[in-house]
Amino acid sequence: MSAAVTSCGAPSPSSASGTGGGEITYVSYGGEQHLPLVMSLVDAELSEPYSIFTYRYFVYLWPQLTFLAFDAKEGKCVGTVVCKMGEHRGAFRGYIAMLVVLKPYRGRGIATELVTRSIRVMMESGCEEVTIISIDFKTRESLSCILFFISTFIVDFLITSSTENLEIQLNLVPG
Repeated sequence: MSAAVTSCGAPSPSSASGTGGGEITYVSYGGEQHLPLVMSLVDAELSEPYSIFTYRYFVYLWPQLTFLAFDAKEGKCVGTVVCKMGEHRGAFRGYIAMLVVLKPYRGRGIATELVTRSIRVMMESGCEEVTIISIDFKTRESLSCILFFISTFIVDFLITSSTENLEIQLNLVPG
């Protein structure tokens, strides 16, 4: 089976094929029982080290902006998005802090669905824009293509294993 692909080469969010299990279910952050799942995914897949205080900062202040993806057949958590929102340079802005999908599950639109769910809540809350700092070209390309994020500037204050950190932004209000 091959995954459905959009015109720009990125997987469609409805794609359910690929390696790594079967149907994916999505849930909102449900409290302390989900925190170890979020932490283990982020710690395993992202290069930035985070303390428990960082995770709690996000999930306690903005629990409605954290979503998890589960492989329904395997019963395991395979992806998560952790976000925040607030005033930034005169605009009410959403920020995607952590976005992770386990490698065997990538290319199936899971990250797109996680981001879409968080953006929906941000829009309902009055956010004017959404920002993510992308360190992975493929992720940046997918978000730009499917969700119309645009590159805004190179971020040079992050220490990661990547050679390029680029902020990409989605404007939610016309203008």
